[in-house]
Amino acid sequence: MSMSSLCDDELGLILERVHDPYDRKSVSLVCKQWLRVEGLTRLSIRVFELDSLRWFLPRYPNIVTFECSTLINDDELKFLAKTCPKLEVLNLSLERPFHDEFTTVFDNVCEDGLCALGNGCHKLSKVLLRRRICWTVVSLVKLAQNLTILDLAKCCLVTDQDLEAIGGWGLCPGKGMVGG
Repeated sequence: MSMSSLCDDELGLILERVHDPYDRKSVSLVCKQWLRVEGLTRLSIRVFELDSLRWFLPRYPNIVTFECSTLINDDELKFLAKTCPKLEVLNLSLERPFHDEFTTVFDNVCEDGLCALGNGCHKLSKVLLRRRICWTVVSLVKLAQNLTILDLAKCCLVTDQDLEAIGGWGLCPGKGMVGG
Protein backbone atom coordinates (compact mmCIF):
# COMPACT_ATOMS: atom_id res chain seq x y z
CA MET A 1 0.00 0.00 0.00
CA SER A 2 1.46 3.35 -0.97
CA MET A 3 1.10 6.47 1.19
CA SER A 4 -1.08 8.12 -1.44
CA SER A 5 -3.68 5.36 -1.15
CA LEU A 6 -4.42 6.04 2.52
CA CYS A 7 -8.00 7.21 2.96
CA ASP A 8 -8.85 10.10 5.27
CA ASP A 9 -10.12 7.81 8.04
CA GLU A 10 -6.94 5.72 8.09
CA LEU A 11 -4.75 8.80 8.04
CA GLY A 12 -6.84 10.34 10.82
CA LEU A 13 -6.33 7.27 13.00
CA ILE A 14 -2.59 7.52 12.48
CA LEU A 15 -2.53 11.24 13.24
CA GLU A 16 -4.41 10.71 16.50
CA ARG A 17 -1.25 9.03 17.75
CA VAL A 18 1.07 11.87 16.70
CA HIS A 19 1.27 14.28 19.64
CA ASP A 20 4.47 16.20 19.01
CA PRO A 21 3.53 19.56 17.41
CA TYR A 22 6.64 19.57 15.20
CA ASP A 23 5.81 16.11 13.87
CA ARG A 24 2.21 17.18 13.17
CA LYS A 25 3.52 20.22 11.31
CA SER A 26 5.78 17.98 9.23
CA VAL A 27 2.84 15.72 8.42
CA SER A 28 0.81 18.69 7.23
CA LEU A 29 3.55 19.57 4.71
CA VAL A 30 3.42 16.21 2.86
CA CYS A 31 0.46 16.96 0.59
CA LYS A 32 -2.92 18.71 0.52
CA GLN A 33 -4.79 15.63 1.78
CA TRP A 34 -2.48 15.31 4.78
CA LEU A 35 -2.77 19.04 5.48
CA ARG A 36 -6.57 18.80 5.47
CA VAL A 37 -6.72 15.66 7.65
CA GLU A 38 -4.17 17.07 10.11
CA GLY A 39 -6.42 20.10 10.53
CA LEU A 40 -9.50 17.94 11.03
CA THR A 41 -7.81 15.84 13.72
CA ARG A 42 -6.25 18.74 15.65
CA LEU A 43 -7.86 19.10 19.09
CA SER A 44 -6.13 22.19 20.47
CA ILE A 45 -4.60 25.37 19.19
CA ARG A 46 -2.68 28.27 20.71
CA VAL A 47 -2.90 31.53 18.78
CA PHE A 48 -0.24 34.20 19.09
CA GLU A 49 -1.35 36.52 16.26
CA LEU A 50 -5.02 37.14 15.49
CA ASP A 51 -4.39 38.92 12.18
CA SER A 52 -4.98 35.78 10.12
CA LEU A 53 -7.52 34.07 12.43
CA ARG A 54 -10.28 34.14 9.79
CA TRP A 55 -7.95 32.53 7.29
CA PHE A 56 -6.55 29.61 9.31
CA LEU A 57 -9.19 28.78 11.96
CA PRO A 58 -11.68 27.12 9.54
CA ARG A 59 -9.00 24.47 8.95
CA TYR A 60 -9.52 23.31 12.58
CA PRO A 61 -13.30 22.81 13.06
CA ASN A 62 -12.88 20.06 15.67
CA ILE A 63 -10.68 21.80 18.22
CA VAL A 64 -11.80 21.48 21.82
CA THR A 65 -9.16 23.79 23.35
CA PHE A 66 -8.46 27.33 22.17
CA GLU A 67 -5.78 29.50 23.79
CA CYS A 68 -4.99 33.12 23.03
CA SER A 69 -3.02 35.44 25.30
CA THR A 70 -3.19 38.54 23.09
CA LEU A 71 -5.83 41.23 22.73
CA ILE A 72 -9.10 39.94 21.27
CA ASN A 73 -12.47 41.51 20.49
CA ASP A 74 -16.11 40.46 20.17
CA ASP A 75 -15.97 39.93 16.39
CA GLU A 76 -13.13 37.45 16.79
CA LEU A 77 -14.99 35.66 19.61
CA LYS A 78 -18.13 35.43 17.44
CA PHE A 79 -16.06 33.98 14.60
CA LEU A 80 -14.50 31.48 17.01
CA ALA A 81 -17.94 30.39 18.25
CA LYS A 82 -19.23 29.93 14.70
CA THR A 83 -16.13 28.14 13.42
CA CYS A 84 -15.39 25.85 16.39
CA PRO A 85 -18.69 24.64 17.90
CA LYS A 86 -17.02 21.69 19.70
CA LEU A 87 -14.99 24.01 21.93
CA GLU A 88 -14.77 22.85 25.56
CA VAL A 89 -11.87 24.89 26.97
CA LEU A 90 -11.33 28.58 26.24
CA ASN A 91 -8.20 30.18 27.68
CA LEU A 92 -8.05 33.90 26.95
CA SER A 93 -5.92 34.78 29.97
CA LEU A 94 -3.44 37.55 29.28
CA GLU A 95 0.21 36.85 30.00
CA ARG A 96 0.73 40.30 31.43
CA PRO A 97 -1.72 43.05 32.27
CA PHE A 98 -2.34 45.73 29.66
CA HIS A 99 -3.67 48.98 31.08
CA ASP A 100 -3.98 51.76 28.55
CA GLU A 101 -6.42 53.28 26.06
CA PHE A 102 -5.21 50.94 23.32
CA THR A 103 -6.20 47.92 25.38
CA THR A 104 -9.67 49.22 26.12
CA VAL A 105 -10.39 49.74 22.43
CA PHE A 106 -9.05 46.41 21.16
CA ASP A 107 -9.70 44.07 24.08
CA ASN A 108 -13.46 44.36 24.05
CA VAL A 109 -14.52 41.08 25.60
CA CYS A 110 -18.15 42.14 25.90
CA GLU A 111 -21.53 40.51 26.16
CA ASP A 112 -21.94 39.91 22.40
CA GLY A 113 -18.79 37.82 22.06
CA LEU A 114 -19.37 35.89 25.27
CA CYS A 115 -23.03 35.26 24.36
CA ALA A 116 -21.95 33.94 20.96
CA LEU A 117 -19.60 31.51 22.71
CA GLY A 118 -22.31 30.42 25.14
CA ASN A 119 -24.81 29.90 22.31
CA GLY A 120 -22.45 28.36 19.77
CA CYS A 121 -20.21 26.19 21.93
CA HIS A 122 -22.59 23.99 23.91
CA LYS A 123 -19.80 21.84 25.38
CA LEU A 124 -17.90 24.83 26.80
CA SER A 125 -16.91 23.80 30.32
CA LYS A 126 -13.81 25.80 31.22
CA VAL A 127 -13.31 29.53 30.56
CA LEU A 128 -10.18 31.38 31.68
CA LEU A 129 -10.35 35.17 31.35
CA ARG A 130 -7.57 36.15 33.77
CA ARG A 131 -6.41 39.79 33.44
CA ARG A 132 -9.00 40.60 30.74
CA ILE A 133 -11.09 43.74 30.61
CA CYS A 134 -14.41 41.92 30.90
CA TRP A 135 -17.48 44.10 30.76
CA THR A 136 -19.85 41.29 31.67
CA VAL A 137 -19.64 37.54 32.11
CA VAL A 138 -23.08 36.85 33.56
CA SER A 139 -24.51 36.10 30.10
CA LEU A 140 -21.81 33.53 29.42
CA VAL A 141 -22.61 31.69 32.64
CA LYS A 142 -26.33 31.68 31.81
CA LEU A 143 -25.79 30.36 28.28
CA ALA A 144 -22.93 27.90 28.83
CA GLN A 145 -24.86 25.08 30.48
CA ASN A 146 -21.78 22.87 30.95
CA LEU A 147 -19.56 25.57 32.45
CA THR A 148 -17.71 24.14 35.46
CA ILE A 149 -14.67 26.43 35.72
CA LEU A 150 -14.64 30.21 35.29
CA ASP A 151 -11.42 32.11 36.07
CA LEU A 152 -11.93 35.87 36.41
CA ALA A 153 -8.87 36.63 38.54
CA LYS A 154 -7.49 40.13 38.04
CA CYS A 155 -10.36 41.17 35.73
CA CYS A 156 -10.52 44.83 36.65
CA LEU A 157 -14.14 45.51 35.63
CA VAL A 158 -15.79 42.47 37.22
CA THR A 159 -17.63 43.71 40.29
CA ASP A 160 -18.84 42.02 43.45
CA GLN A 161 -22.37 42.32 42.03
CA ASP A 162 -21.28 40.41 38.91
CA LEU A 163 -19.81 37.64 41.05
CA GLU A 164 -22.97 37.57 43.16
CA ALA A 165 -25.14 37.27 40.04
CA ILE A 166 -22.97 34.47 38.69
CA GLY A 167 -23.17 32.65 42.02
CA GLY A 168 -26.91 33.16 42.15
CA TRP A 169 -27.36 31.64 38.72
CA GLY A 170 -26.87 28.27 40.33
CA LEU A 171 -23.28 27.17 40.05
CA CYS A 172 -23.41 23.59 41.25
CA PRO A 173 -21.22 22.42 44.16
CA GLY A 174 -18.88 20.77 41.65
CA LYS A 175 -18.33 23.99 39.73
CA GLY A 176 -15.50 26.36 40.48
CA MET A 177 -14.98 30.05 40.05
CA VAL A 178 -11.89 32.12 40.64
CA GLY A 179 -12.37 35.87 40.94
CA GLY A 180 -10.91 38.95 42.47
